[in-house]
Amino acid sequence: MNCKVQGVFKNLRYRILAIDGEVYILDMGCSFWKMIFPFFFWMSPNPVFRVEDPNIVEKLKSPERSQTKTGHSSILGAGIGVFITTLLKPLANYFALPDTPLINTMILVMVVIFAFVLFVSLYNMFKKKLHRIVNLEELVTDKLWIRANSIKHFFQFVIYYLFFLGLTLLFCYLSIVDPDVVTQIFTAGVLFFLLIISPGAVTMGTTTVKFKRGKKTAV
Repeated sequence: MNCKVQGVFKNLRYRILAIDGEVYILDMGCSFWKMIFPFFFWMSPNPVFRVEDPNIVEKLKSPERSQTKTGHSSILGAGIGVFITTLLKPLANYFALPDTPLINTMILVMVVIFAFVLFVSLYNMFKKKLHRIVNLEELVTDKLWIRANSIKHFFQFVIYYLFFLGLTLLFCYLSIVDPDVVTQIFTAGVLFFLLIISPGAVTMGTTTVKFKRGKKTAV
C-alpha cells in the first residue's frame, strides 16, 4: 500500500508515515544494526507507532519544503576533507602519536567508541525531544516493511553509503599505519557521518509499505 513519508521537525531520528488515513511514527533508531547497516530498514519489518491525535501530528510535522539534494554536497565535503587532511599532513607530524601497531589500534578503538558515543547521545537527545510531545510507549504498535522511494533513491543511497564506508575504512587504515591527531579527528568525523546518514534509507516522499500480519498491540 502507498505511504507518504514526512520528517519530524528538527528531529532526524523519526519519520511520520501517512497510510490509508492513519498516521504512524517510525523510529529510525529502533535497531543498532539498522543504524550501522541501514539496508536492513528495507529488508526486515520495522516497528511503528500509531498516532490518533491530529494535534500531536501537527506538532511533529516538519514544514513543507522542497527536497534539497544533499548527497552531492556531502561527497564534495568529504573530498574537501581528504584534501585538507593532505594539506595538514606536514603539520600533523608535530602531533605524531606513538607508532606501534598495538598502541595505534588501541587509539583507533577509542576514536571509534567516541564516534559511537557521540552518535548515541545525539539519538537519545532526539528521543527526549520527541517524548516532550508524545510518549511512544503509550501508543498502539505494529510492524511493517518499507521500501525505498524509487530505484533512483535506492542506488543513490547505496552509492553514498558505500562511499563513506570506504572513506571510513581508509581513515581507519591510515590511523594504524600512519597515525597523527589530524587523521584521528577525521576518522571520528567520517565514521560519525557514516552513522548519521542511516535515516536516509527512508527519505521524505511517497513509497510503498506492507504491514506484518498480526493484531496491533499496545506496548
